[in-house]
Amino acid sequence: WADLEQKTGVAISRDAALEVFKSIDLNGDGKVSMSEFKIAMGLMPTQEDVEQELHEAAEIDFDIIDKDGSGYIEFDELWADLEQRMGGRVSQEVARGMFDELDVNGDGKVSIVEFKMKLGLRPKMEEVMEEVHADVENEFDQIDADGSGYLEFEEIWADLEQKTGVAISRDAALEVFKSIDLNGDGKVSMSEFKIAMGLMPTQEDVEQELHEAAEIDFDIIDKDGSGYIEFDELWADLEQRMGGRVSQEVARGMFDELDVNGDGKVSIVEFKMKLGLRPKMEEVMEEVHADVENEFDQIDADGSGYLEFEEIWADLEQK
Repeated sequence: WADLEQKTGVAISRDAALEVFKSIDLNGDGKVSMSEFKIAMGLMPTQEDVEQELHEAAEIDFDIIDKDGSGYIEFDELWADLEQRMGGRVSQEVARGMFDELDVNGDGKVSIVEFKMKLGLRPKMEEVMEEVHADVENEFDQIDADGSGYLEFEEIWADLEQKTGVAISRDAALEVFKSIDLNGDGKVSMSEFKIAMGLMPTQEDVEQELHEAAEIDFDIIDKDGSGYIEFDELWADLEQRMGGRVSQEVARGMFDELDVNGDGKVSIVEFKMKLGLRPKMEEVMEEVHADVENEFDQIDADGSGYLEFEEIWADLEQK
C-alpha cells in the first residue's frame, strides 16, 4: 500500500490497495514472497527462489509441530498435530505409521533433516552437519558415564566391549584410547572424540576446551581457593613450572601484566583475557558484582551492612 502510494504519488484507498495485494499474493497466505513478487513483475522465479521458499515453508511447519521447541518432533507432537489438522481423532496406529516413515534413523525423534527429506527437499549442508554433530555429541554423552565432560580410559574400554559384544584386553583397549587421546593428557575431550569420528570440531567445541583448560590452570595457581590469583601464588607457580628460582622482578612483571585493573589480584576474567579468550558473560558479571560489593564494604565504615548518610558524605569527599 505504502509502495503503491509512493510510486503513484496519490492517495489510494485501502480496498483498492487490498485488491492489488490479493492479485500478487498467489497462495493467499497474507504475504508476498520473492517468487510471487517476481511473477507479478513478469519474471519467472529462479530454481533458487522456489527452493528457498519450500525450505522456509518446511521450517515453519516443523516449528509448528515441534511444540516444545526441542529442535526435534516427538511422536506425541506429530500425533497432536495430525489430529488438529484433520479436525478429529487420528488413531495411534496411523500416527505411528506416519512417524516411523519420518524417523528414518529410528532414534525416536524426527529432525529437520529427516522432515525435509520426507518432503522431497535436499537439506541444507549446515542442517546436515548440525545433526551429525548432535549425534556424535549424544554418543559422547552416553559413553561419558560419570558426566565429567571427558572420556576416561575405563569408559572407552567399557564402550568398546559393549559395541563389539566381546571381551577386549586392556592392552588392546589402551591402544585405541591412545589413538584418540591426541594430546596425551589421559582423557578424551569432545574435540578429540569428534576428530576420531571423522568430524572437524566446531568453533564452540574448541573454545569450550580452551576455557576449561584456562579454568583448570587458574585453579591450580589459586592455591587458597579465593577465586583470585595473588602475587605470591603466581610467583610460587612460576618457580614450580620453571623448576628453579624466578626473580621477584620477573614474577612482578608477569603479575602486573595479568592484573589489568591494578587491584593487586588477578581474576578469572583478567586471566582469560591475557590468554586471548573472551570471558563468559557470567564471569564478567560476577566480577562486576564483586567489585561493586567490595566498594560498598569500603564505604560501610561501621560494617552495619547499610550505608548511612555520613558514610556516603565521607566517601564523596574522599573521592
